[in-house]
This record gives sequence, C-alpha cells and structure tokens, in this order.
Amino acid sequence: TIAATDKAEWSNCEKWVWSCIRQGLEANLFNKQCTVPRTSVHTAARQQWQLAPFIDPKTNYEATNGLRAKFLETILTVPAYRNAIPAIGVRIFGGFFADPLNLENLSINTNLVLDGAMMLRGLRLTNFRTEKNLSLDGSNIRGSLYLMRSHIDGSLFMQYGAYDTVDLRDARIGASFEGTGSVFNSDLRFDRARIDGKLVLIKARLTMVRGALAQIGGSLDMRIADVRLGMDLSGAAIAGDVRMPEMTFGRRAKAGSSYCDWNPDADTDNLLNRITKTVTDRTLVEAGLREVVETRPTLAGQTAFNSCVAANDAGALTEMNSALLRNMKIDGTLCLVDITGEIAGSKNPSAMLNVETISLDGTTAKSTILRWKASKSKTLWHAVNFKTDHMLVNLENQPELSYFDNLEVGSLTFMTREATDQIILKPLGGPDQDDELVKTKCDVTPVAANTEALDNRVTQDQIIGFFGKNTSRSVQPFTKFVSRLEATGLDTTRLKIGLSELQFRNSCSTSELTSAWRSMGWKAFLLHAKAAKSQEYYRFSMDSICAAGYTGFKYSVAYGHRPLNLVLWALGLIALLYIALWFDKPDPDAETPGKHPGLIYTIDNLIPLKPYRIDRAKAEQKPQHGWLKFHLAAHRGLGVLLAVLAFFFIYRASK
Repeated sequence: TIAATDKAEWSNCEKWVWSCIRQGLEANLFNKQCTVPRTSVHTAARQQWQLAPFIDPKTNYEATNGLRAKFLETILTVPAYRNAIPAIGVRIFGGFFADPLNLENLSINTNLVLDGAMMLRGLRLTNFRTEKNLSLDGSNIRGSLYLMRSHIDGSLFMQYGAYDTVDLRDARIGASFEGTGSVFNSDLRFDRARIDGKLVLIKARLTMVRGALAQIGGSLDMRIADVRLGMDLSGAAIAGDVRMPEMTFGRRAKAGSSYCDWNPDADTDNLLNRITKTVTDRTLVEAGLREVVETRPTLAGQTAFNSCVAANDAGALTEMNSALLRNMKIDGTLCLVDITGEIAGSKNPSAMLNVETISLDGTTAKSTILRWKASKSKTLWHAVNFKTDHMLVNLENQPELSYFDNLEVGSLTFMTREATDQIILKPLGGPDQDDELVKTKCDVTPVAANTEALDNRVTQDQIIGFFGKNTSRSVQPFTKFVSRLEATGLDTTRLKIGLSELQFRNSCSTSELTSAWRSMGWKAFLLHAKAAKSQEYYRFSMDSICAAGYTGFKYSVAYGHRPLNLVLWALGLIALLYIALWFDKPDPDAETPGKHPGLIYTIDNLIPLKPYRIDRAKAEQKPQHGWLKFHLAAHRGLGVLLAVLAFFFIYRASK
C-alpha cells in the first residue's frame, strides 16, 4: 500500500514502478513492462533499449521515464516501504532523474539496481552501505558519482555506461567492480579502496585512472582498455594478475588544441562502438556521440572543459600523461603485451603523440610478460628497482626509449611472437570475438616450442640491442643476465662482447668532438671542429688512442674471451711484418747484404722487454725504407699493447 500523503504526491509513473518492485519484478520504464529478472523476456526487453539512455535522453524520456529523487529516497528509507521490498531488491531500468540524487549515509539490506538510468545532476553515495549489490549498468550519469567511503558487501556494476567523475576513494567492495565497455569522461578514482574481488575495466574508455594504495583481492583486468590521459596505481596491492594486453592511449582529435577523445570506430566492443555500429541513422549516431563524449564531462549541470584541455591549461599534461605502475605489489602476473604508449589518430601534428612514461619503478611481481608492437612511440619505459621472480619477454619489437637499473629477475625466458598469439577458435559473429584471443596473450606457458634458443645469433643480437638502448647507462641488468647464462654452459662470447661495449661506452669520450662524432656524424663533427680550441684537439687525440686500445682489449681478452685470440693476434702481426720485410732494399752494413732479417727478428720486435728477446743485438737493426721503419715502430707498439692485454687476462683469470 501507498501512504495517503505519498499517493497524492507520487506520479503515476512512480506508483507503477513501486507496484513492480512490490511484486519482486523489474520496472522497465522504456516499454512500461514489469519483467521477471534473468529471464529471456527480461533480457530481450533490456536489449531493445540498451542505447536509449545515450541518444537525446532529456527530449525523449524526461516526461515518460521521470522519477524524483525523493521517491527513491522514500522507498529506501521509510520503514513501511523498506520492509515491503522483496529479497530481489529494488530494480528499475530506464529511470530519468532530472534533479540531484542524494543517497549519502544510507544503509540498506537489499540489491539496488538502477540500470539504464539517466541522471542529469550526478549521484551522491558517500558513506552509502548495502549488504547486497549496487548496479548502474548501462546508465548515463552526468556530473559526479560520489562513492567515497561507501561499503558494498556485494559487487558494484557499471558496465557499458557513460560516467563523468567516479570517486571510490576509501570505498569497500566485498566482491568485484565491473566496468567493462564503459566510458569514463573524467577521473576514475579508487585510491585506498579495498576491492575483495576483481577490478574489471576490459575495453573501457578511460580518462584518468587513480588507484594509489588500493587493495584488490583478485585481478586487475584492463585488456583492450583505452586511457586518454593517464593512470596512477602507485603503491597498489594486487593479489591476482594485472592484465593490460593491447591497452591503448586515446587520440588527439582536434587540430590546434589538446582536445582528446577515443576512437568510436575502434574494433572493440565498448559503448562508443555499440553506438556507431548498432545505430543505423547517422543523425542518431552523432547525437549519441555528443551525449556520451563531446559535451562531457559536466559540472553542476554545465559542460566542463575536456579533461586533456583542462590538464594542458593547468600545465600538468606532461606529468599526468603517463602510466605509473610504481611500487605495486603484484602476487600474480604483470602482463604488458603489445603496449606502445602511442597516441593514435592525431589531427594535430604539434600535439603529443605518445604518453610520456610507463613506469614500473619499485614494483614487485610474481611473474612478468612483456611484448611490444612495432612503433616509433617515444614513450619512456622506466623500471628502477623492479623485481620479478620470472620474466617472459619477446624482443622482436622493442621500445624506442627505456631506462632501467637495479633489476632483480629470478629467471628470464625469451618467447617467440607466436607464443603470445596462440591460435584459438573465435566465435562466429558476436561483439567479443577478439576479446578471448587477446586474453590468451597473458596465459603463456613457456615450452621448447615457443621459446627462443639463447645460443641463436639473432636472439643474442636482439638481447644486446635491448640492453644497449637502456638510457640509464647501467650495465647491472645485462651483467646479471650474462652471468646467469654463463652458469648454464651456453657460449656467451657474443653477449660478452656486447656487454663490454656497453661497459666502456662512457670511456674514451672526454672531448666534445668525440661526442659529436659518435652521436651526430661527420657534419656535426666538422662544425664542432671549426670552433674547437687546441685543448679539445688534444682531448680528441687522447680519446682516439684510448678507443684504439679499448678495441684491441674488447676483441682479445675482455670478459673471458678465449686466450687463443692473443696468440692469433701475435701470429698475424708477426706474419705481416715478415712479409713486408721482403720488400726492403739491401742493408750495405749487414753481414750478408740482401738477406731477409728472418723470423726471429720479427718475433723479437713484438716483445717489448729487451731481456726476453732471442737475438737482442739483431733486433735493434732498422729497415732501409722509411715506410718499413714506420711499420716496425707500429709493430713494436702493438707488441706493448698485446703485453698489456696479456697482463689483464692473467689478472682476471687469477681472480
């Protein structure tokens, strides 16, 4: 029954909704049917109207679907109505709320389902508590949705809807938060929130994700999600996996500005895609995109600045335009597959074409899967003090910029591309045919058939290239990796050469001329040379001598190269001088004019210490030709270098 005062105040629509609720049915305000939840009739009735809340809702549904905030507050707070609500709870599909809806500090013991709702002035659920579920699936909520310190014992459902600011700071959710396919036009905040189940944002279109110090008892799933501004999950603790395969970063859509949005035609089952692919009337499609994105977010009933424009005007775009996965504790797998950081579809050449940074600093993960798409993105992959027990990585495509140091990787496996592109049977038709395929990219088990052979030259070159791009110039990660491989008995000579190059890349570079030569080539070198002072020329000469010595060191004894190399170098030098001396003219003062000085002579001149020469007196004789005198001097100099390298080899071997 309805109280007399309420009977006079409630509209016919509200009375009808209450009659549905009293019967344990869902009130579908679009077709004015009371349906039994979770039946085929119920599902079909919803399916028919799933996009209605997003196409000119004020004009179409304010009069026919209008509900007052006070009506909802009354049935949830007045004991006579609360006690009459069946166990299935309050279920309203397609309610239109023109005024602000405030349910702060309310505690209920039933499900509250406001699916397909249209709210023009936001929803306040601060300190709200329910012993069951809260569902806002398919809803269009303009303005802020406040859920701070809310306590939902069941799940929070916000799938395939359009929302502006969603604030879940310090909230408690006893099961899962489901936000698949939704559009979030402003911040999605769950800092310090505790979600005992999963946090699911699959295929969601997000603006800024903030979840610092959040606790998630299950997995965080953001596969095929699109974040147009940035994310900060610093300090979050995840008991399950963090899955972000094929996560993208929006687009810059308006020339001459930093206006950002998402590509509505992207082949992903999200709300925008459903509007563009399901609605056949182009006028209605444009109306839907205006409602969901172009006139959002809203603040106090008025259209607010586009989030990227607002961040840019505040001078914070560079700082916010990053994915910060720092200091996280991940008990499962961190899966970052086919992420580039690239911002696609830009019509503004001067706009930022990639997110600034993807940071894993201080994060710990049980296992990690990494793979990149081919891209020219300048996103910096930053990982300092990153720790994982096991890492699977594919190096076929590598990021342009990386900075990592002090990595702790228990074991490292290099995967083939096919390993993370497992072929499965896709469902025919259907909007989710690619979803399951992407999901398998994080379900990889390394076996012989899908791992790269580490003694393969191509694989080793990829490894050297990957570590060589490290802009921190730290060789710690590469050194640990080579040491681990060497312990397995693999031939690591090529990797050691690459490691030695990285270790000494800062050596022999005291001159600006050297730096210009190495980084910019001949033209830059000549420009610097014209303006250089004499001191620079001296430094450049010393750098050149240093580089020559280092080259000999690298290819002879550096990092345990075979000692046979030293012998081969010595034999080659001896043979070269021996042949060259046949072209010398006769020495008139020699005991036997015209006779070749002999093999002993060439060997003695390679030995820098005179007491150890075989024929010391004869070794001091000089050739007649000037070019051979120069050759002999170079021969003796190389003998000194070989002696020094031999000393280094003996020293390293004795350690």
